[in-house]
Amino acid sequence: MCTVSYIPNVSDAGFVLTSNRDEKSFRTTVVPQIYRIGKLKVGFPKDVQAGGSWIAANGNGRLCCLLNGAFEAHEKKPPYAQSRGTVLLELIFSESDVFDFFQEKDLSEIEPFTMIVLDQQGGKVRHFNEFIWDGSTKHFRELNQKLAQIWSSVTLYNSENRKLRNQWFKRFLQENNEKISSEKILAFHSGTHTSDQSIDVVMEREGGMKTVSITQVVPADGKFRMNYTDLQNNTNQEIEL
Repeated sequence: MCTVSYIPNVSDAGFVLTSNRDEKSFRTTVVPQIYRIGKLKVGFPKDVQAGGSWIAANGNGRLCCLLNGAFEAHEKKPPYAQSRGTVLLELIFSESDVFDFFQEKDLSEIEPFTMIVLDQQGGKVRHFNEFIWDGSTKHFRELNQKLAQIWSSVTLYNSENRKLRNQWFKRFLQENNEKISSEKILAFHSGTHTSDQSIDVVMEREGGMKTVSITQVVPADGKFRMNYTDLQNNTNQEIEL
């Protein structure tokens, strides 16, 4: 939930969205599974402690990805009424329009977050949006689906760190040009880009905070394929919906 990239026009997929989760290493996660409510299928890895998730996709073509924080690091003011990860699950299980969902959702007692929401149909992106809750105001904008983008959580990476990570991302895009594949993107998300491990894309800091997993989602035959790499146990799980 702390480093996310979106890249269109990938050689083996219409687009690829990849998310690195930076979390305390002892926080338990359930690998991606498919859950059903009626006819709707939803796939996501689950955070056991809060019951939510940071990335999820459904069989109707919606993909949601969460980052902690809004524009700048904020002061925590617990207790909060609801986990941000459960807000994501509310949206992914909902049939509501994304804008309508967030307009109606009461976020007053929820910690600041950023959410990327993509809706596809037949393998083509129909809507690509970013929603930010800064603790007092809702910010909603439509993103350009033709442009590659990267996000880094403001709660872990200051503006200088984020600029540096943007530079690594731009260099990756330039070096690969039209030869970008989902495998190369995964290599970027799991590679070493600096000697400072505390700000690398796969990061690790004192106290147990580290990149614990990488989740990659690509369209496959009008559906989604989700690949989950557990960096702690060196295992891989894939689901399709």
